[in-house]
Amino acid sequence: MPRLAERESLRGRCAPLPPEATPLELFRRLTPEEGPLFLDSSGGSEELARFSFLAWGAAPLLAFPPDPHRGRDPFAALERAVARRPLRREGPFPPIVAIGWLGYDLGRCVERLPAPPPENLRLPAMRFAFPRFFVGLDAKGGGPALHVAAEKGREEAAIRKARTTVEEVLRRPLALKPFRLPVPLRSDFTERAYWAAVERARALVASGDLFQVNLSQRFAGRFEGSPLALHERLRASNPSPFGACLVAGGSALLSSSPERFLRLEAGRVETRPIKGTRARTGDPGRDAQALEELEADEKERAELTMIVDVERNDLARVCEAGSVRVPRPAATEAYARVFHRVATVEGRLRAGAGLADLLRATFPTGSVTGAPKIRAMEAIAALERTGRGVYTGAIGWIGGDGSLDLSVAIRTLSLRGGRLAYRVGGGIVYDSDPRAEYEETLAKGRAIEEALAP
Repeated sequence: MPRLAERESLRGRCAPLPPEATPLELFRRLTPEEGPLFLDSSGGSEELARFSFLAWGAAPLLAFPPDPHRGRDPFAALERAVARRPLRREGPFPPIVAIGWLGYDLGRCVERLPAPPPENLRLPAMRFAFPRFFVGLDAKGGGPALHVAAEKGREEAAIRKARTTVEEVLRRPLALKPFRLPVPLRSDFTERAYWAAVERARALVASGDLFQVNLSQRFAGRFEGSPLALHERLRASNPSPFGACLVAGGSALLSSSPERFLRLEAGRVETRPIKGTRARTGDPGRDAQALEELEADEKERAELTMIVDVERNDLARVCEAGSVRVPRPAATEAYARVFHRVATVEGRLRAGAGLADLLRATFPTGSVTGAPKIRAMEAIAALERTGRGVYTGAIGWIGGDGSLDLSVAIRTLSLRGGRLAYRVGGGIVYDSDPRAEYEETLAKGRAIEEALAP
């Protein structure tokens, strides 16, 4: 059963902090035992990478076990927990009440899907913490700010207590400790086995079962040291708009995702599916050629078009009739290590529809499953060697005014009990070349490999 301490409705307050009290500088002085929750926008466009947030010592907690199944409704439990914490926006920052993740297999709570092969890290399928305060930074300026959520009449006392905590952490020396991999990570596929899995996926497409299916491989092994230090390396090797380092009870989730799953603000829903990738090398000539190839690739264009249709259909289930539109069918965006083709799909949430309705209709996003979505998820369970865990789920925050911003959990590492794993994958269609698909997965994981290198 989910665990959640009851709390009365809260009032929010915002207060400025010294310029040096940024989320990053505070994060560098925390320890894993303090459970930092860092949503770290370190790269990307100003619109995507505007805010960074840090909370620590967060309580209470809502968590679901690693093996969710049909008949339980974690989305409704999350909606109820957030509804008990209504907050209004104060200043530019959203009124965050929850930070956490949703694992891919929560889709089995909504649809009848086969159980995937076992996944040995077993992080919670859903985990959201409800911080008493957080430190936010707006890339548009204004300096770091402290946000608290407190019972009515106790807001100023909560600000003073939180400010004292921030000042104490800021006086500490840097706390990042080293990490290492005792042995190299290993994939659950050999190269030739991945080629064969691609061929099996192509056969499903050829039979008419599917138009597209996402296929991934998992790299795993032992890990020793600080996950916070690993996040520092990851943000340096792959700055991204949806970076994250969420640490809790001996587990950690680290992400450098470029992809927004859902944004909801003032009733407007937005999703930004990614389909189409080319590696960036840093060489201007080679990068210009890769960019030109990506934009001219009919296969990549068709993949994105198919997934846009999936996203439109999903949003139409919870949005006002006629409000779902595609203001940007395709655009090429440059990230630290890759070029991506990205679309924007949006709609107006239907009156009476809530957080649980929105998540049930859209989770997990079609960009990491395929089309049709349910048949693609069945194929994923059959083709992949291990369960996905949090990978291709969602990471982010939920606000007390109904707003939210969740990324897709790609370019994401999971750590628990001295073990580490990450996955990389891509969409398979009939025209897919097995060797090229394998190389694309390696390109997506290159920044992670560099971060993990001694």
